[in-house]
Parts: sequence; structure tokens; C-alpha cells
Amino acid sequence: WGEPYKTNSCKRARWTMSAFDILRSSAWFLTTWPMEKGTVGVKFAVGNKHTCTMQGFFIQLGIAVPILNVLLSFYYLAIIRFGTSEKKLNDRDPWIRGFVLLFPEVTALVCLALEKFNDARLWCWIGPSQGGVFQWLFYFGPLWICFLLQMIVFWVIYSYV
Repeated sequence: WGEPYKTNSCKRARWTMSAFDILRSSAWFLTTWPMEKGTVGVKFAVGNKHTCTMQGFFIQLGIAVPILNVLLSFYYLAIIRFGTSEKKLNDRDPWIRGFVLLFPEVTALVCLALEKFNDARLWCWIGPSQGGVFQWLFYFGPLWICFLLQMIVFWVIYSYV
């Protein structure tokens, strides 16, 4: 288990992405269960405020997955298009991944501190009553930026190859 993680920056990015994806997918799997018991219009809600907050926290951390996917695309771009050596990527990898993971962690902690995690109808996350601005600033906006960046990177690689 330990050896693949140590091999190179691309594998470490994939391992990190997989770990965050497992956390996010597990939180989504729980759907309405963590919501406060007795929430009007929600079936199977058996949790409390703390379980709801925990689910929202892990779903928010899940924005790391598309961000890490973009990072992986940039790694491939650096290797394929610009001929960057694996050693050079490995040397910079801890700093790059640390910076990339800062956004999901900070946004999840901000939402936690501001008590933004509540009923979002299908699961606990930043509820619509808590301000759609936070949803767009902390999740949907970055998600679209990741999508566009990946399209650009893939186009550059495609054009080069």
C-alpha cells in the first residue's frame, strides 16, 4: 500500500483524489439519514444537528476531487507538452498539492464556523436558505472553473499530440 503512494506525483495526486472521493461519496450515500429527526418533508431523517453538520463538511471537502483532477491534468500537460521531468514534479508536488487542498479545507471550515451546513433537501450541505452565494462561491463556481480548465488543458494536449 505504501509503495505506490511514494512513487511519483501523478500517483500521489490520484491517491489523494481517491481518498477525498471516498469521503464525499460516503457522505452522499447517507442522503437524508444524517438530517435532524423530524425534519418536515424528509423521509428517513434519523440524525441530529451534529450528524448533519458532519455530512455537510465532508460533502464540501469533496470539491477537492475536481480540483485534484485539474491538478492531474496539469501534471500530464507538464510531462507531455513541456517535457517536465518526473523529478521536478516530485520536488514541487508537496507544495502544489498543499496549496490545492487549501481551498476545500478552508471553505469547509468557514462553513463550519458560520454554521452554514443545514438541510439542503437531498442531504445536509449549504442549504438554499443559507445563501446560494456560498454554494456558488464555495462549490459550483469552482466546479465550473475546474471543468473549463480541464477542457483547455485537454485541448492543448490534443493539439500538441
